[in-house]
Amino acid sequence: QNGKMLMLGNPPAALQTEKTEALIKEKARQGLRVLAVFDESKLLGIIVIEDVLRSNVEKTVEYFIKQGVDLKIISGDSADTVAAVAQKAGVPNTEHILDLSEIAPQELEESHLQNTVFARAKPEHKIALIKLFKKAGRYVAMTGDGVNDVPALKESDCSIAMAQGSAAAREVSNLVLLNNDFQSLPKIVNEGRRTINNIERSASLFIIKTIYSMVLSLIFIFAAAEYPFSPIQMSLLSAFTIGLPSFVLALEPNFARPAPHFFFNIIKRALPGATAVVLTIAALLILNAVFALDFRVYNSIAVIANLLIGVMFVIKISFVRKQEDNVLTLVRYGLISVIVVCITLCLTLFGWVVDIDLRIFANPLHLVLLLCVVGFAVVAFYGCNMVLGRILEKKAIRNAFVPPAG
Repeated sequence: QNGKMLMLGNPPAALQTEKTEALIKEKARQGLRVLAVFDESKLLGIIVIEDVLRSNVEKTVEYFIKQGVDLKIISGDSADTVAAVAQKAGVPNTEHILDLSEIAPQELEESHLQNTVFARAKPEHKIALIKLFKKAGRYVAMTGDGVNDVPALKESDCSIAMAQGSAAAREVSNLVLLNNDFQSLPKIVNEGRRTINNIERSASLFIIKTIYSMVLSLIFIFAAAEYPFSPIQMSLLSAFTIGLPSFVLALEPNFARPAPHFFFNIIKRALPGATAVVLTIAALLILNAVFALDFRVYNSIAVIANLLIGVMFVIKISFVRKQEDNVLTLVRYGLISVIVVCITLCLTLFGWVVDIDLRIFANPLHLVLLLCVVGFAVVAFYGCNMVLGRILEKKAIRNAFVPPAG
């Protein structure tokens, strides 16, 4: 205007008086953004903008704090403004502020973990901070909606954008919040946890059968005895100790924080149960050699002992973690009850279908042998869980299953 150029932006320090400087700082401490209108020679005025927080932001911040998430605020605004807004949102440790206006990205390495608020951040500062957090062993999730956030979003482990944000931010993000509401994030986290935890439990049900089937196959190549399970009996074992429980448990809410090392956790759960099955069948082989049992008797005892171990394993994985959200505990009790009733019916009224010799319950010797094998199976199951559980917790054993970082 009149040959002069008016500019809008951060208030230049050279054009500020003591009065305007004090006013700008006061507004910034209130969490307000301050923009200046100025020309080449003087400050003409200031514009104050307030960021209105969503009504539910405190609950979302509180949720992530309880989950052990370390919250960091990275913004291009002034330090006082960012800290005040973060404090209103309930972010802790907002007094730990770092102004990046005079700090090069390569100089951040010694201060990135100690600070909570990073102000006057440029795009190169954001991507440098993300890299430093990852280098420190953190899993980094970042939210952003501007074009200047794109490099940092691409570098983060999990990038989250708003639907109303820039198209570039939406394109590179792993998640886009269609309702533009951060309150959706706890639901997303819980759904991911439910999927991971339930897959982990269901996978262990399948792995236990895979392990003992492979080991028993190798044993019976050299053993002078027949394989103890027929195909119809393996179907019975699979239906009530794998299929039904994995289906029910996979649909159950389970919002506990997943333990690290997914594959190792599956092996740690399945290996003791599989070892107990192998030891029980080995003990039965010895009894068979001593008492020269009829194959149907030997076969029936093996099936009953294996079913018992399967039921104990289902009980164990149903209640293995005390901290998980047991919303449907009654479903678990119902599941175990249904399994026990169905197995009992298959072994008694429908024993002929699965080729179980019911005469073992009438013959005193066979009944004693059955009780001995069942008792051994119980001891072997709990003994293997105690012994192997401690062995698998050793760091050297864990590292054999856990891939190296990076």
